[in-house]
Amino acid sequence: MRVIDWVSLERGRNLPREPVALSVGVFDGVHLGHRALIERIHNFSEDSVATVLTFRDNPARRLRPQTYHGDLESFNRRLEKLEALGVAVVIVAEFDERFRNLSGEAFLDALRAALELRYLAVGSNFRCGRDMTMSAQDVRRYLEAYGVRVDIAPPVVDNELQLPVSSTVIRRAVLDGDLNRVRRLLGSNFELDVADAALQQNQSECWMRKHDCSQVLPHAGVFEVELRCEGDSCRDIVTITENHLRWSQQCNSTNRIRFLRQLKSHEQ
Repeated sequence: MRVIDWVSLERGRNLPREPVALSVGVFDGVHLGHRALIERIHNFSEDSVATVLTFRDNPARRLRPQTYHGDLESFNRRLEKLEALGVAVVIVAEFDERFRNLSGEAFLDALRAALELRYLAVGSNFRCGRDMTMSAQDVRRYLEAYGVRVDIAPPVVDNELQLPVSSTVIRRAVLDGDLNRVRRLLGSNFELDVADAALQQNQSECWMRKHDCSQVLPHAGVFEVELRCEGDSCRDIVTITENHLRWSQQCNSTNRIRFLRQLKSHEQ
């Protein structure tokens, strides 16, 4: 899978020469709704390159810092999932002031100028441009005038919740420790990436500060987990307190913590 940053796209570097089928979004969690979009770009044409444009950091972190609880997964894990789903090219944008102030038309024109864009799949709630003023319908009208087919995908609805699958809904489930719901909507277990975290340990336990984690975490409780490191794994128990995560296994090579089930919640 080829990863291209937005600046390289603007400068025409390392770009696919073939026709492109594209989807745009944060893709936090690469959940069932995101997978439906990826399926659409795969199904568009065998001759097109399945491409995703995403953001290194979730724009919500900048736009709504007081209410944003953290990412569902690390950026590296997101790339792994996209590659596993057959995405050939990922364009990574930084949601800085320059990008944030692009008009919707300027954003779409940059894509058209750099790529042989044939197809775009977005969700019905998609918005882009300065102050998010361009809706999915606006995008369709604008791009179809240039011969680009635009599909606006209906939301994937979870039958149990009777709600559209979204990163916000899954984030709420993580906070509540509802790991079964998280697993159902993500299509995989919730994983905490600790490869770059400041882990500490003594003779009896390992721990890390919640403050050092950019991912959303369950409220205080006790959880059965799988510690993963260098292709190996082992079961353990993680206790989440107000300020820390603690577990008993040695942490020298632990890079991911896969949450399996909640044993005790903060309310018990």
